[in-house]
Amino acid sequence: MKNILSAVGVGGLLLMTTSVLAAESNAPEKHPDEVRVAYSGGSQVLVLAKADGSLQKAVGAVCFWC
Repeated sequence: MKNILSAVGVGGLLLMTTSVLAAESNAPEKHPDEVRVAYSGGSQVLVLAKADGSLQKAVGAVCFWC
């Protein structure tokens, strides 16, 4: 009987901890104010994203290109 109560207690504690962690993970994330992108010449997709500003629009932050 004591083992059953201990198991129920541990299970309840685990459930409560999981619920708290799930609630914290649903909180909106703060996005960075700026993003630094480094590329080495071969990525045409990144060059196009830089030219038309699509990456900056997608991440919602100022992009600095290195």
